[in-house]
Amino acid sequence: MASSEPSKESSPIAEGLPPLPPYDADVLEIDEAPTASEVFFAWERLRLVYNAILVAVVLFRRLGGEDLQVQFLVENALFANLCFCVGPVAEGYLVCIGLRRKAMRWLLFLGGSVLAAVGAIYAPFPH
Repeated sequence: MASSEPSKESSPIAEGLPPLPPYDADVLEIDEAPTASEVFFAWERLRLVYNAILVAVVLFRRLGGEDLQVQFLVENALFANLCFCVGPVAEGYLVCIGLRRKAMRWLLFLGGSVLAAVGAIYAPFPH
């Protein structure tokens, strides 16, 4: 008589998934989540470059003969740095939806810097 009980022998189906092939960690480039302070300090280093770009643009305009009022410059510098704070927040949201952190950081930084520089070039300075 045949037994209706399953056999104790292992079959390929019962063993589960096949083992993963070996991989090279450099090729996969696993993106480990940095701490909040690491993201903050990365953006603060970029802030130095951002401000240097804006200072260069303003000095270029000054050399062009435009008279610049200090109050106007300070107000706009504060506004530009407030806008800069959008970068790390946007980076966090973009990473949450699955985009790569470093690529998004550079895209946001470069895009924001170009927009700020263009704004500084074409902003009407009060005389």
